[in-house]
Amino acid sequence: MHEVWRRTNNYPSYNPLIISLRCHTAWYCSTACQSSAWPVHYGSCIPANSGPASPLPAEGINYVQALVLPANSSYYMTSVKVEARTGSNGVTRWAPEFEPNLNLGAQPASIVNLEGFGGSVLRFPFHVFFRNSFMHDGSPINSSIQTLTQGGAAHLWAGNVVVLKYHGSRREKYRDFEVTDIAAIAHFFLHYPNTL
Repeated sequence: MHEVWRRTNNYPSYNPLIISLRCHTAWYCSTACQSSAWPVHYGSCIPANSGPASPLPAEGINYVQALVLPANSSYYMTSVKVEARTGSNGVTRWAPEFEPNLNLGAQPASIVNLEGFGGSVLRFPFHVFFRNSFMHDGSPINSSIQTLTQGGAAHLWAGNVVVLKYHGSRREKYRDFEVTDIAAIAHFFLHYPNTL
């Protein structure tokens, strides 16, 4: 069994792949290592949000670049409005507000992609939004995804899809999607649902 690494100023000499999602201070080299260490780690694993509260960011509005995968044309980038909303528990989350022309419906469904190439954990996960009812509402097959995956998508997506990029593994706010991220999101569509 591998040891658990604690977050300090000095990280291990090689990159651990898994972080404890509960306390955000323990790192593991694999999911098997994490599972075997859990009985010992559990006693000292204090949820990250149970400590002293950090100052809340001011509520506001921001705009980030998102990848749009339209059903009937090539992909493109667009600016999406995200608004900071503080819940009753004091946690601030950034919520996207999609323009009606993106045709995602009133309450779009979404999937968070945490896994990258070779099963590695993404440092900046992707948040994929799509129509809740795309499987039975007559939405056209998404030609952008078919082109992006050269017809190899593991799932037949229909309707428009919008991809936002989280700012970090805690998934609290968003950052700009970059052209260099397209290969990673193509990998997601090639392997979904096996990546989640």
